[in-house]
Amino acid sequence: MLSACESIIDTITNPGFKELTAKAIPQHLQVPGDEKHSHFIAFDFGICINDAGEYEPQLIEMQGFPSLFAYEVLLDDVFRNHFPMPENFSCYLSGHNRQSYVQLLKEIIIGSHPPENVILLEIFPEKQKTKN
Repeated sequence: MLSACESIIDTITNPGFKELTAKAIPQHLQVPGDEKHSHFIAFDFGICINDAGEYEPQLIEMQGFPSLFAYEVLLDDVFRNHFPMPENFSCYLSGHNRQSYVQLLKEIIIGSHPPENVILLEIFPEKQKTKN
């Protein structure tokens, strides 16, 4: 799984990737102010049965949408309210704590804009395979 994720990251961080995929998104769906890369990435794997009848992880989807990363804060809060948690356990990486993680999310998602003017929007929710 790590090898697959690293290979995908190597591909999408390649300096020529943006040029190669420039026509993948129709012009009318281009996002103004596109940053050249996503600040977020999540890989979803499923446990599947391959052609040999063996269990194996398979990549189900990859997304770069920030709502999942905000949800993790809520999930940690709920777990800590309802389950015993070791004092030295943290879901936050790279030296972050709840406060610094939320601040970083705000800096990336909201930036210098008034929060009331920023939304997380799904362009075609009716076309999501997981809608039902």
